[in-house]
Amino acid sequence: MCSSPSSCTAICCSSSKWHLYTSCLVKQLPQEVLSDLLTAREAEVRRRNAKLLQTVEMLALQLRRERERHRRLVAKVAVQRQSVSDARNTVAAMQSLISANSSLSH
Repeated sequence: MCSSPSSCTAICCSSSKWHLYTSCLVKQLPQEVLSDLLTAREAEVRRRNAKLLQTVEMLALQLRRERERHRRLVAKVAVQRQSVSDARNTVAAMQSLISANSSLSH
């Protein structure tokens, strides 16, 4: 392989310079092939970007749903806390009445 007069092959003979070899080969490709490769690469990038955008939109929707769920849970907890507070006040009032009633009957 190294005996070839091609400058690309000469570069390839040094394994540490593989990227130079591929770069050299790409430079020797006809312009229409390079254009086709670029177009294919751009299409692949657009597909990936579309997939990423779809994923981001799905995650944003999921986040909105989770925030709404959290908001409802916080409101529900607030109502339950108020109910507990009201029940404690009712028990305290009843205990006060029972205590007053017991002291009157003795």
